[in-house]
Amino acid sequence: MNHLTQQMLNYFKNNFQQAIQKFDLNRDGMVERNEAIQIFQQSGLDIDTAQQITDSLFHQLDVDGDGYLTVRDFQTQTHPQQHSGQFSQLEQQMLNYFRSNVQQAIQKFDLNRDGMVERDEAIQIFQQSGLDIDTAQQITDSLFYQLDVDGNGYLNLKDFQT
Repeated sequence: MNHLTQQMLNYFKNNFQQAIQKFDLNRDGMVERNEAIQIFQQSGLDIDTAQQITDSLFHQLDVDGDGYLTVRDFQTQTHPQQHSGQFSQLEQQMLNYFRSNVQQAIQKFDLNRDGMVERDEAIQIFQQSGLDIDTAQQITDSLFYQLDVDGNGYLNLKDFQT
């Protein structure tokens, strides 16, 4: 995969709502292959490069295989693979964020400023960032399952000192 294709893949993964809005030329809520090709050509790429990038994007991101990129494709990617016991990429990113930036994460997610992150606070933050309620709850459940070491139902600095 070339550098430009990887950049576009990352753009779609990290900004899927904005990407869909930008690439959805007929405003039907879906990005079709020809819409993506057209946008890439408008940005100065030749037809072959535009088609190659589009093929890579659809191969990687069209989870349900319906030939369209939709918000549902990205929501599906954020749900964990429960049968395999693996965490989704988004859940893993949030776990890494909390582990690497404990104090900042607690400050950002602690909406009532009591020094602890409650489930409702985490869900609210995730929803404010654009996730639907189900995805926000799923990621919150994963965070608390992995990080609430003392099992008190809150995330605080003590959970990260063990």
